[in-house]
Amino acid sequence: MSNTLHRRERLPLPQLRRGDRPRAVNETRGSVLADDVGLALDPWRRFRGLLGTTALEPGRGLLLRPCRQIHCWFMRYAIDALFLDADGVVVGIARALRPWRISRAYPRALATLELPAGAVERSGSTLGDRVVFIGQRCYPEAE
Repeated sequence: MSNTLHRRERLPLPQLRRGDRPRAVNETRGSVLADDVGLALDPWRRFRGLLGTTALEPGRGLLLRPCRQIHCWFMRYAIDALFLDADGVVVGIARALRPWRISRAYPRALATLELPAGAVERSGSTLGDRVVFIGQRCYPEAE
């Protein structure tokens, strides 16, 4: 039986790893973007993204890293997207990106946070805001 210590903490964007399920918060505005963020950190998960899903439920999101541009080919619904640099600063926004559309590319972006359509407007997010990820991480207990 392994002893682990669970601690809620801020998880830096470049250090998010498989298994984390963080909450995305717009630190600048003090608003929650998503309570449950899935991670697409490897090529297969990024390729699959939200394909095959019927909706992105309120309070949920998907973080793709690395990612500078997204498409909505084969999707059935519109989404919002925040393009983030390595510090979590918003460097691009796509609002209500409809099925069969492609976003513009943001060369400064390290990651893209996909959200339900309307989430960006509800949160008041704008260029230059800082998004942080807060979650539980498991640590081996010190012997």
